[in-house]
Amino acid sequence: MGRGRLARIQCLLKEKENYYGARAARPLNTTQDQETMTKLISSTLLLLSLSALLFAQQTPTSRNKKSKRYSNSLQAVVVTMPGWDDVHGTGQLFKRSTIFSKWRKVGEAFPVVVGRTGLAWGVGLHEVPTDLGGGAIKKEGDGKSPAGVFALSGAFGRGPKPRGTKLSFLRINTSTECVDDVTSRHYNSSLDRKSIASADWSSSEKMFDITPEYDLGVFVDHNPTRTPSVGSCIFLHIWTDPGTPTAGCTSMSRKDVERILNFLDPRKRPVLIQMTEKEFGRFKMKFFPTS
Repeated sequence: MGRGRLARIQCLLKEKENYYGARAARPLNTTQDQETMTKLISSTLLLLSLSALLFAQQTPTSRNKKSKRYSNSLQAVVVTMPGWDDVHGTGQLFKRSTIFSKWRKVGEAFPVVVGRTGLAWGVGLHEVPTDLGGGAIKKEGDGKSPAGVFALSGAFGRGPKPRGTKLSFLRINTSTECVDDVTSRHYNSSLDRKSIASADWSSSEKMFDITPEYDLGVFVDHNPTRTPSVGSCIFLHIWTDPGTPTAGCTSMSRKDVERILNFLDPRKRPVLIQMTEKEFGRFKMKFFPTS
């Protein structure tokens, strides 16, 4: 609140103090007192209004900042699993026309496969709940796909950028690697090894060699600050087959990867929402109203 409003509040408080001090020291004057009291009541109401405005402007909002980082999204890929240890689940596309609209399903649901040991809370746009709901915190090499809300920042593939793809596209080659060595300064980065003067990692995914899985995929912004040991190299990609889990990514048929790529638009700030069915039920009530 500006200094003028604050000064006004202080002035009104002083008027009240002066009035009641003087009122106790002089005889009753009904007409004068009624007029003065009317003015003070009006002033008090104004004081309350200004105080409410001051409170609204100065109340900390940090608690909501993180949870609202995805509130301006207009597209979502929602993946739900029956439980934390399950590897087979369901994917569904959603969209809304404005940030004030309800979310609507787009097309039919599709099967997905996640990490070989299920899900664990990852690091993204969400706040990890105090009550983990029976889940765990994701770590490097745990075989779990991250649960939470994550930006979908780009796409990749072995061939040219598919027609209709609006995300930025990385065409991988024989020197494209995703670094999963927790000691490397390039941890959780997909890069061209030839562009690095001195590689400081001993472990990475040679993306071009992982086929058909990495023939086409989407980058999931899990652990965007690249904190060591929190988890790396998370993608939406083509599955090996419907029965084979991943090392921590989320996989599906090529047809569904292509459908996602054709759907996602960076101008609409797309996100992946990936949780157990129970956790998504809670999330939906608070942040994801649907029609």
